[in-house]
Amino acid sequence: MAQAMRPKMSPKQLTVVGNELITPNMIRLTLGGEGSQHFSQESAGQYVKFLFTADGSTDISTLPEGQKPMMRTFTVSGYQPDASTITIDVAKHELAELDGVITPDIGGYASRWAVKAQVGDVISLVGPRPIQAMPVDAEHFLLVADMTAQTALQGKLALLPDNAKGHVVLDVPTKADLQPLALSESVELVVNISSESSLSNCVKALELNTENLAVWCACEFSEMRTIRSYITSDKAVDRKMCYFSSYWKHGVTEDGHKVLKREDSMALEEQVAKAK
Repeated sequence: MAQAMRPKMSPKQLTVVGNELITPNMIRLTLGGEGSQHFSQESAGQYVKFLFTADGSTDISTLPEGQKPMMRTFTVSGYQPDASTITIDVAKHELAELDGVITPDIGGYASRWAVKAQVGDVISLVGPRPIQAMPVDAEHFLLVADMTAQTALQGKLALLPDNAKGHVVLDVPTKADLQPLALSESVELVVNISSESSLSNCVKALELNTENLAVWCACEFSEMRTIRSYITSDKAVDRKMCYFSSYWKHGVTEDGHKVLKREDSMALEEQVAKAK
């Protein structure tokens, strides 16, 4: 049977209708306009890709023929049906405060734009597309995220059964960066402050019940790999019950991060194949 073709992502233009700093290190953009007609309540928790030129402009009509835009990935944090708008939370990085030339080697396209975006500014994006699902047919759960994955974490929490038990570990720069999370009574929230401890060490300190455990983890590349090794090797949790993803890597742009993710995925596949 022929495999179904994945639908092509056509760029949509959205207009900034709001820009606010909701925590010390998180910017919330509200986007509307004609392009918002492609979104719905189901879009919350899905991902989009902002499009930029190589020099950081959002006017992709200036791209030479055949040149692809720079893409930056974000999770839709909410959809407002009455206003036909979406909200997207963008982590504020130190690089975003810098002025001057921007290049693919330097990066910071989305953060820099988000810091300075004003009402009326236009951004092109593709999406929305669903984020890979996590196992929910389990008794115990472990969800791990840093601030870049906080929106995705909120979406995953909404999928857990009412009787879910386990832990949610969230890494943030400061306690003030913690946003409200909907947790059942039997799920414990553990907040890790980045400057005080690594996310992986925080996970290792948990008293985990690995019986019928499902794991979802999204964070920085090196931390993800450390947590993945701990969960699947040290704790011997079934890989089929786990989802691990890196959203970024220290000192590397998103384009370089994509290459590392690809290499890591291939190495992991080889490792699994050898173990069989």
